[in-house]
Amino acid sequence: MAGKAQEVLAALCSAMTEQRDLYVRLEGEARALGEEAARPSEEADVDRILALVESKQTLMDELAALDARLVPLREAWAGVRLELPESECAPLAALIDELRALMQLVMRIEEENSHRLTKHTEAIARRLGKVRRARRAGQAYGEQERGSRPRFYDERK
Repeated sequence: MAGKAQEVLAALCSAMTEQRDLYVRLEGEARALGEEAARPSEEADVDRILALVESKQTLMDELAALDARLVPLREAWAGVRLELPESECAPLAALIDELRALMQLVMRIEEENSHRLTKHTEAIARRLGKVRRARRAGQAYGEQERGSRPRFYDERK
């Protein structure tokens, strides 16, 4: 029976190592996005920001697929973990701790990025509002200059 437990442990460690590697990549993408988002909105490279967001989404999709693959392994592990000595389970425990720390770090970075990107969005919205107001003012003056009929015209004679 210990053979089955070791197989499950090895498969779980392998899948969780893959998960850790994906989270390390996600952390890198989140940091890169944070650096770009920290730049003033006039200097930020919107195309790079969009590429980073897409890359992060791809990693999140990979993590979701991997998480689905982990469900049966976790269930199998719950049934066999007591068959192995604690020393054999130590690598798995270390992976779990590392994953927990990585997830917390990524969440913290993502929260900071969210605040930064919200500020960028607000700054862009303010600039767009100014452009719209200027365009409306320009159109209003343009109508008067073209000699169009006044807006309020008394046609009674």
